[in-house]
Amino acid sequence: MLFALALIVIPGIFVNALQVLTLLVRPFSLPLFRKLNRELVNLHWPLLVWLIEGWAGVKLKLYGDKLPHNETMIGILNHRSDVDWMIGFALCGRKCVLGALKVIVKTAHLMIPVFGLMEYFVEFIFVKRNWQEDKAALEKGLLSLQTFPKPFWFIIFPEGTRYSQKRKEANQVWARENGKTPLEHVLWPRAKAFVMATQTLKGTVDAIYDATMIFEKEVTFFDLLKGRGNTVVHFYVKRYDMAQVANKTDGELEAWLDERWMEKEKLFHVFSQNSSFLVPELKDELPMKSHYFVVAWVMVTLSFITITLRSLPPISWDVIQHAAFIAVGLSVVGILMLVSVLRQTSSSKKKSK
Repeated sequence: MLFALALIVIPGIFVNALQVLTLLVRPFSLPLFRKLNRELVNLHWPLLVWLIEGWAGVKLKLYGDKLPHNETMIGILNHRSDVDWMIGFALCGRKCVLGALKVIVKTAHLMIPVFGLMEYFVEFIFVKRNWQEDKAALEKGLLSLQTFPKPFWFIIFPEGTRYSQKRKEANQVWARENGKTPLEHVLWPRAKAFVMATQTLKGTVDAIYDATMIFEKEVTFFDLLKGRGNTVVHFYVKRYDMAQVANKTDGELEAWLDERWMEKEKLFHVFSQNSSFLVPELKDELPMKSHYFVVAWVMVTLSFITITLRSLPPISWDVIQHAAFIAVGLSVVGILMLVSVLRQTSSSKKKSK
């Protein structure tokens, strides 16, 4: 686990340092600033894909529409776990530049070591889950995306919180009170962010990807770090050309989003009955350059650790023990902080639109 953590954190600190230097460029050229940060995180984020698939053993299976490469899109996904955003990286790594991924996340993400700074520099949209406060931040972020270099993926989890038995029951109560069909496998989506994103970006993006994500076994971030994420994640993706929804009103877009969630409910039912979507799997592997990045970072990380250890003066065993204790303690604190932020991000009091 410590090796996996070191392989994520050490290169991440290096990338963070370079990102801070790009602030010198921003006053003179915003396009260059954005390009530099896109390429910098594109060096690091393949490590997350490796953590998921290579280290933890998560297998990704794709179904549905065959997606073009390097398309600018809005993605809507159901929310199953606190690592959904990382699973999304694995999908993005197959079809687009990882550094071009944009997600709406809670402001608490800024507290995550390494990743918070990366998300800030690549212009994720940070919200507080209070629509009165978030509306302005969302509008500003979406207007900024209108001028962002293409291609990019803009990901939304419209449910607003990850699925759980307790949240499902609360969502079903809300559905009955509002004249909707209670759902068993997904939560009714919140439409405001999706409607605003679609109306603002309809002249910018090419399509909307509706992705349904099903885990054979739920995994946590700790499972990934320990290399025990042995499961299969099934992704069913349907592509809608933006022209199909560009002329819809806000109310029509909300109804359209509800229809997509009804389809997700049906897909879950099919999968639960057959352990399959009853359609052929799409073969889509990660590009080789992602593997090259990982190998390069492994060599850099091991070299850094070796050089650091050799450069230290002779020290007693007691000092080594104390240093190791502090290092492990800091690692645990960092992991707990990350997990705490992820749980805060996926928390929700009550389903509402």
